[in-house]
This record gives sequence, C-alpha cells and structure tokens, in this order.
Amino acid sequence: MNYKSIIKNIKNPTKFKFSLCILVLTLIFYTSIRAYSSTINTSNKTNTFYTNIINYTLPIVNVTSSKATNVVAETPFSLEKMALGFFGISLNDPYSIMGREVSYLRGASLQNSENGEGNQGTIANSDPFKNVGNSGAKLSPQTAKAQNIQEKNIPNKKVVIYDPALKNRIMPSKPEVLLYHSHNTEAYGINGVTDTKDSAENVTGVGDVLANTLEKDYGISIINDHKIHNTIYNDSYLSSGLDLAHYLKIYGNFKLIIDMHRDQSFSRLPVITKINGKTVARYEFVMCKGNPHFAQNMIVVNKLISISQKLFPGLLRDGPEETGAFFYNEGIQFYNQEQSNNAMLIEIGSNLNTPAEAQATAKCLARIIAVYLNEK
Repeated sequence: MNYKSIIKNIKNPTKFKFSLCILVLTLIFYTSIRAYSSTINTSNKTNTFYTNIINYTLPIVNVTSSKATNVVAETPFSLEKMALGFFGISLNDPYSIMGREVSYLRGASLQNSENGEGNQGTIANSDPFKNVGNSGAKLSPQTAKAQNIQEKNIPNKKVVIYDPALKNRIMPSKPEVLLYHSHNTEAYGINGVTDTKDSAENVTGVGDVLANTLEKDYGISIINDHKIHNTIYNDSYLSSGLDLAHYLKIYGNFKLIIDMHRDQSFSRLPVITKINGKTVARYEFVMCKGNPHFAQNMIVVNKLISISQKLFPGLLRDGPEETGAFFYNEGIQFYNQEQSNNAMLIEIGSNLNTPAEAQATAKCLARIIAVYLNEK
C-alpha cells in the first residue's frame, strides 16, 4: 500500500497531513535540541540550554540552573543561532558562511562552541566574554599565514617596564590588593587546550606573575587567592563572590580588587601588540553598568586606563565605546563588582596568546598599579 492509497482511506486527509507535519517538525526540533545541548555541555560546565529556552519563551518563570543570579547569561539562547545552525552556519565563524558560496574556503573553519560568559557582543573578531571553555580555535593555513604577515607589521613601542622609584616598604598586615580568579583554569596557547590546572599555561599563573612583581619590585602587599572557583562553571561567580565577601569581612576594603581572566578570540591581531621588540598580550577591563557601585568603580578604572595609555600605548584594548573598557548591564552577579567601590574584572590576552605573552603583560600591569597606588 503506497502513500496515496493510505491518504484515500483516511477520513480527514488534510488533518492527517497537518498532524504528520507537526510530528516531523517536533522530531527535528527535539533532535536539534539534543545535538545543540551536547555541543555546549563540556567539562564541568552545567548545560543551560533547557533553562534558557524556558526563559526565552516564558520569561515570567525566570528559571535558573543554580543559586547564582543571572547565571543563565553564561550560555545565552538564540533562536536565530539555532535556526542558522540547521544549515551549518555560525555567526561567530564567517568561514561557515563564505564556505557555502566559495568552495576554496569550505575547509577553513574557526572551530568554536557556544561556551562563554556573557556573549553580549563582539568587537574586532573577539567576544570579550567568550573567554572560558571550549574555544579550540584553529586557523586555516591561509588565515594563519596572513595573520603572521600582519603580526610582523605591528609597530613596536619602546617603553620602560620597571620603575624602581615606585618601590615602597611592604606592609603585609594590611594588604592593598586582592587578586582572585573566578575562572582559574583558563588556558593560553593555540594547541587546542582551553582549560588546564597547570599554572604555567593558565591565567592563574599570569596572576602569580602580577602578584610577585607587585610584592618584589614595588613593595605592594597583595593577597593572591588560588582557590578554584569554576569546578562547577555556572557557580563560578557565586563561589568567588563568597570568598570576596569573606576577605572584605577580615580586612575591610582593598585599594584594588581584581578578578583576572583571559578572553577568547578568533584572531591574534586584536589581542597582541609589540613592546620593546617582543609580542605581548593586550588587556581590557570588563565592567557592569547596572552595578550600584559602577560610578565609583569607573573612577578607579578610568585612572588606571589613563596611566596605562600614558606608559604603555596600545597595550589596552579600546572597547566598543572607545573608553578603554567593555561594558555589560548586569553580567553575572555584576561579576561581584557590587561588593566594593574598587572592584573590577581584567582580561589579559585570549586563548590565542601564549603564556609568555600574557605574563609579560602582567609585568606592565604591575607598574600601572604601582603608579596608581603611589598617587592615592
């Protein structure tokens, strides 16, 4: 019995066809959800796809997948992205679009998953808060060759990285700076490793360079917190926020509170510059406008930006509003910036920088901080 004979024996063929279409679409949608969710659920990062789709369609429910406020912003749901994904198109990967029309580019893919922190906008081929997780960015040989040529043409700046005149007598009883990492395991390097506990290759090791330079070269007392907060990815800021509150209770406020991260990008060019003949990572501030302490936070950040631009021109990334910082409305729990007037989030380089490039930037940042604290 063929399809047409089946239709003839059905009392209401139109209704049957409609029901069949609904069934097929439901199966496609269900299969797509499973496939999509499997790509964003890696390591210890909790899958928030189902949470996001409920919030997208029923915002009054406002489901969250953990105790942390705004945690679902870490993996934002987009019907547009999912629909384009059916056809193998990713807005974060231009080659996926061009490759459909130009066969030569079809194999050139910037392999990327949707793991990230905020993903609220892209600047210069880089998303300032796709900085944790499964980037695994791999450049095609053609793209890598073109970027290597462009890297060689980056202007070199001759600067003084260390200023011994800034050294003070250290006062360990009253730390001036608190340094911690909400995402301790963010890795540097283009070898495909995006998360590692090896401090020689991750952002925590870059924090060690900053802390050691501040203490040894400038006599600045700092608490360098090594506690791993991203064991459960969606609870990272909840965990680091509790630690921050604990430190504030013990020591009172700090002159600077820094949550250090690294970015995720698909090109090295936006995240590198040359200082004294060596390639170093550029850095950026990430701030939350909805934070009740935002105005006071920005007074501190703007002073640091001014010092950075004077001492190390080009080291700081400009940001979308050309203010030297990237802004979010709320972020994830305001990235804990609501706990102090002196809190900020700093990203040094991206997954495409080498550890050495990021560590070199940390030494520059140490002098910037030393100048700021000496001027207070």
